[in-house]
Amino acid sequence: MTLTAKNEVINTAMAHLGEPGFSAIDTDPPGAALAKVLGQLDGRAGVEQFALSRHPWLCALSYATLAPAASPPTNWKWKNLFILPDTFVKMWVVDGDDVPFEVGTEVISSAVKKVVRCDEAALKIAFSERKAWEAYSPDLCNYMALLLAARTAGPLKNDYDGAARLMKRADEALQMAMGGEAGQYLEPEVMFSSGFAALRAQAA
Repeated sequence: MTLTAKNEVINTAMAHLGEPGFSAIDTDPPGAALAKVLGQLDGRAGVEQFALSRHPWLCALSYATLAPAASPPTNWKWKNLFILPDTFVKMWVVDGDDVPFEVGTEVISSAVKKVVRCDEAALKIAFSERKAWEAYSPDLCNYMALLLAARTAGPLKNDYDGAARLMKRADEALQMAMGGEAGQYLEPEVMFSSGFAALRAQAA
């Protein structure tokens, strides 16, 4: 049976812990061990969200041109409000380098939405977002597997010394993964004036 990319990352994390993997991760309800692993992987405080926020990974990077929302901002500071996708994780570029903005949240139609507040009439943005696990690069998956193992060692095995060792390995994997993206892009001139290019240069 072919495992999904997410299942592979989870099983790699379990191998780092010296534990057996799972033949499936979509059981309902999940077993006790799987529930603890998924609890560390998914959601707002999970490994996926955290890992995607650490670097503008090419595999998780998206570009969009946004029009202002119909409802104006509920504050005195900004003229316009732009609604971000529900999969949004972190902003990297807004119209280049010199456009004042802030990322926040607003309640729109009784739902909390991630937004950009800005005075511009339209926005071009580059941002990280959650995607299908099959989209993530092997280097990113390797980092997430080690990070997941580090965060699961305590809840699953009560092994906090092991968790600290695994976290150190995860930090090393992060640096290797960031360096592994060197040579996979050539920034257009507009990006060189932004912090986006500087961040990539530090990782190369």
